[in-house]
Amino acid sequence: MARSLRPSTLIPAGLALVDAQVEDGRAVITVRSCGDETACPDCGAAARRVHSRYVRILADLPLGGRAVRLQFVARRFRCDAALCPRRIFGFRGSRRVVTEWATRRRRAEEANLERLKRTPSARTVAR
Repeated sequence: MARSLRPSTLIPAGLALVDAQVEDGRAVITVRSCGDETACPDCGAAARRVHSRYVRILADLPLGGRAVRLQFVARRFRCDAALCPRRIFGFRGSRRVVTEWATRRRRAEEANLERLKRTPSARTVAR
């Protein structure tokens, strides 16, 4: 029995798929965090107000022979606690996501190096 590939199997837990498309022969996958709030790293108060968003670009292993670019939409939150010295901070899960995908990027770079080692040089082809 054939099993279908579901996007949820490609996306780490805690992230939601926003978009997936092919651009210039490369798979571009956009994800965001699922949580609506996060704790302030200084005071621990729950922060729900989003200050801003930014995109982190991460590489991944090839998917179906195509290069993959992961776009992680990260958020900065505003701490509303009156006595807290920190006003704006990044989503705490960003570090986990980036670390997990950094491992995949390292594996992607190693796979690309192996492919390059097997590709004959122009000098070899000219002989």
